[in-house]
Parts: sequence; structure tokens; C-alpha cells
Amino acid sequence: MSERKADKQAPAPWQVPVAIEDVAETGRHFDLVAENDVRAAVARLAGLRDLPRLEANFDVTRHGPDGLRVRGRVSATVGQNCVVTLEPLANEVAEDIDLLFAPPPPPVERTAGDGQEVIRLERLGDEADRARLAMLENVIAEQILIPPKFARYPEVEEVLWRTVQKAFLGEIEIDDALRQMTEQTSQIVQETIQV
Repeated sequence: MSERKADKQAPAPWQVPVAIEDVAETGRHFDLVAENDVRAAVARLAGLRDLPRLEANFDVTRHGPDGLRVRGRVSATVGQNCVVTLEPLANEVAEDIDLLFAPPPPPVERTAGDGQEVIRLERLGDEADRARLAMLENVIAEQILIPPKFARYPEVEEVLWRTVQKAFLGEIEIDDALRQMTEQTSQIVQETIQV
């Protein structure tokens, strides 16, 4: 099992459990600042050099009789290395959040035509919420982080750009461009691994 997959199965390093009973009808506001140990755990999970700041501001309101809606913003200062120069960088990132947490609806029971067989349909509201949260975590992990350092990245970038230009100009077919980019990038990576 890859290290990345193992990390995704581990419990989230930053959690703030909130019971529905703790949220008034008018809602509740949270201003959260992650402690050093939490920031270090999140940085390890995301493969960051460091994470000097991690904050969240949420408004939590009731949604129906058993649900909660969380709206707000998560922001951080992310320490990474430039993929080209390998110099340390500090990037400011921020993401708006709008999530709904609710228990799954009760199962729906339906009787088959003759009244003897009962078909039970489970609704997956809880699973859908987990899937949305997993997608959000994936977007955060994959889209707002700079790729890992790679000394020969400029060569890869040049191969990609040069090949895309040829495809745009009609000098080569798109399938050929994709094949060339894959082959040339793989060759650069293999040469780097062998060194």
C-alpha cells in the first residue's frame, strides 16, 4: 500500500467535533487556529516543508431537524520548495467552505406487487457527505499544493510546452503529442532515477 493511501485512511489530524445540541437555533460561530502539533501533522500528511499558519472561520447553523450546515473559510501559509529553483517559498492559500452534515434518511421500504416481498432501499446521504468531503480533501491535496521538487522539471516543462505547441499548430496529431509527451517525460524521469 502506498504511503499516500495509508495517510488517507488515518484519522484527520485537525478535528473539532460539534454536537447538534451545541448549536443554537441562531447558529454558532467558530474562529479556529491550529496548534503547532496539528500543523506539523497536516504538513506531513500533505508533504509540505512546513505549515506556519492554519486557520478556519466557520458559521454553523442548523439544517432541518438533525443536520448542520458549515459555511466559512479555511486559510493557511504553506511552506514549500520551488519546483524549478528549489528555493523555499511561502504561499498563502484560502478556500471557501460550504458543507452540509446530516444523518442518512431512514430506509425506504416498498412492497412488491403481491405484498409478500419487501424491498429495502438504503439511502446513502451519509455516504454522499463522506464522498463530498473526500473530494474536497483531494482537491486541497492535489490542486493547491505545488508539485514536489524535481531538479529536471524545466526539461519536462519544455517537452510539454514544445509538444503542445506542435499539436496546436497541426504539425502532429493529438494522440501523437500525448504519446511523445509521455515517452519523453518518462525518459527524463528514468534518467534522473538512474543517476
